[in-house]
Amino acid sequence: MYGWAGKILYVNLTSKEISTIPTEKYADQYIGGFGIGAAIYWDLVASRGNPQPGAFDPSNIVSVMAGPLCGAGVPGASRGDVSGRSPQPYPFEMFSRSSFGGHFTAMLKMAGWDGVVVQGRSEKPVYIYIENSRVEIRDAEHLWGLFGQDAQLEIYKETVPAGPSWKRLRDGTETTQPIAILAAGPAGENLCREGNLIHEGGHAAGQMGFGAVLGSKNCKAIGVIGTGSVKVADPKKLLELVHQRQQLWFRMEKPNGSIGSPYGGQPGGKEWEAANKVRQGSGCHACPRVCKGAFDTLPGQGSQMVCMGSYGYAKADLERDKRERGVAFKDARVSDAMYYGAQALNRYGLNSAYWAKDLDYNWIYNTFYMEEPEEFARVAPGLDMTTYGTKDWIDTFLDMIVHRKNPLGKALAEGWRRGLDILGKADVLERNWRAALPWWHGAPHHRDPRAQYHWGIQTLLWNRDHDKHNPESLQGMIVSFKDAKQKRAMELIDQLGQKYPSTNGTTVSMKGLTANDENLYTKELTSTCVYHRHLNQAFLECLPLCCTLGNPMWFSPYTEDQLGGFPDLEVQIYNAVTGRNETFADLIHKGRRVAYLTRAINVLDGVHRDLEVFSPYQYDTRLSKDVKVGDHQVMGGTAFMMVDGKFVRTWPNRSIDRAGTEQVKTWYFEMEGWDSETGWPTRRSLEAVGIGDVADVLKQAGKLGG
Repeated sequence: MYGWAGKILYVNLTSKEISTIPTEKYADQYIGGFGIGAAIYWDLVASRGNPQPGAFDPSNIVSVMAGPLCGAGVPGASRGDVSGRSPQPYPFEMFSRSSFGGHFTAMLKMAGWDGVVVQGRSEKPVYIYIENSRVEIRDAEHLWGLFGQDAQLEIYKETVPAGPSWKRLRDGTETTQPIAILAAGPAGENLCREGNLIHEGGHAAGQMGFGAVLGSKNCKAIGVIGTGSVKVADPKKLLELVHQRQQLWFRMEKPNGSIGSPYGGQPGGKEWEAANKVRQGSGCHACPRVCKGAFDTLPGQGSQMVCMGSYGYAKADLERDKRERGVAFKDARVSDAMYYGAQALNRYGLNSAYWAKDLDYNWIYNTFYMEEPEEFARVAPGLDMTTYGTKDWIDTFLDMIVHRKNPLGKALAEGWRRGLDILGKADVLERNWRAALPWWHGAPHHRDPRAQYHWGIQTLLWNRDHDKHNPESLQGMIVSFKDAKQKRAMELIDQLGQKYPSTNGTTVSMKGLTANDENLYTKELTSTCVYHRHLNQAFLECLPLCCTLGNPMWFSPYTEDQLGGFPDLEVQIYNAVTGRNETFADLIHKGRRVAYLTRAINVLDGVHRDLEVFSPYQYDTRLSKDVKVGDHQVMGGTAFMMVDGKFVRTWPNRSIDRAGTEQVKTWYFEMEGWDSETGWPTRRSLEAVGIGDVADVLKQAGKLGG
């Protein structure tokens, strides 16, 4: 096979079985990444029907999958996808996914593997060590209790040391590369439902608690070193296409350019960044963007964090500065406590998405502690809130959660949404005030659905934050064009949408992308949401490509016609690597198949359309520029709208309409061919994507749509 390594590693920690799964069994239908992970989960776990096993049951799996482009030198293609039954969703556990960047999956491909599937439970702590085709289950009792980064350092010492010198492996091959490791922290070991998996300093599979699932198997880490390569069908053509792509999107004008700031989206501001200076940039395998960085004045802190991961504890640090100096919030200083706190989440192995923008810290400090001091003292003894915003406080607080040291720690170890129930504080979800849980399943806040309704619907009908910057990145690119160029871009959207629909007839349109009030509850917006689910599954989760590198590339600021090559360029890259002759329709149909399989699994988990609602405050409280959470505005509170004939990003003034959302759900299910009363897939819809056998299991469980 070209692109794919040809085999997937299977390790059963109960029986100590080490075997292989042929990749070709799944690649034709599911591409790679999350697609293959979902298919293997179906075969090994979900297809048994109900009741489904719990997330911490030994029969659950953790799969870590690469895509066919990974390791082939394609920028943005080195993300790894992690899937299995997740302990994080509320009110019940569900099959879900997470992802991470770095070098792990590329190294996995170099070792000759397309993925790793871990099942069972070891009697004692172990880690999995992969050295090309040689696989061992090694003792990890000496690693248990270590921070994820510290465990990696120890594994380096006893396997293949880090450093630029040549190292000879036991099969006689040599390499200068260090072993790539994915590890659980103390949170995962102690089954905290938000426990993440960490690779290197800050590449985290943060969402959905897979560090806890791996920890439940008594597995500390997976390490891999490989000296092989990925076979490419047409290397010359691939190089031409990669160069073409770089010229269309990213010309290295700002070598450290990234999300939100020159050094990876850190919120300290230009003055702070200038004073602390980047010590080194850090990026993922084969990617020129170098979107992460560490700072001179913070050795080991702020390492490889970007976007949401770098914001944890930011407002707590500013709150402390405001309290100590008595200054207005906007004049407060950003200190290294912010970066220390953000990195502390990765050290302990906790999902930073729940703490980004400090909405949860904000509730704990400004609401619970300030308004109910006696009750707070009862549930959180030993937590000195006068030190809130300091390094000492964040260490004490996270250690309290990870080791369940008091009632507050025990509650939050069960996840933020379950923790509110345990504390008797679920009523905070009925107010738009430091709750940050807009959806029924308790996923953390990223984009406010009252503003970015597209994001809201795609998250509502999944079990985690949608977290794919599509259509947001497409909308943002249209905003970036001015005057005649913007008008041209809007015309092109409708043309491209008609030319490249999904295989169920849904497509993108300019009306569907425009979030003015009159457009929210329309078939056009619904079609755009369905279409992007299929598109994102195929291109961003199965290939998978990184959405922050402009994928899929609809437009380019460097071309006369403004087109960025979508979708022909991405499809040509896929064909050049794999030697196939597939079309956009072929790939998006596979994405549609993955979406239907995932929906079927979640239906077995317990999903029904009646559950899929926004939190009460989303319907009852209007969002506007003046509505704030503590001292900062709601995260993701702006929408893409037409104002005075221009497509702009601005603050809406609205709440979500219940009846309108129910109508959107009905249209969504009808467009997918699912039962509109339940939201369950029908036999006909599953057969349309070639997985009719899934209908038999749903029927046996009494959950097949009519």
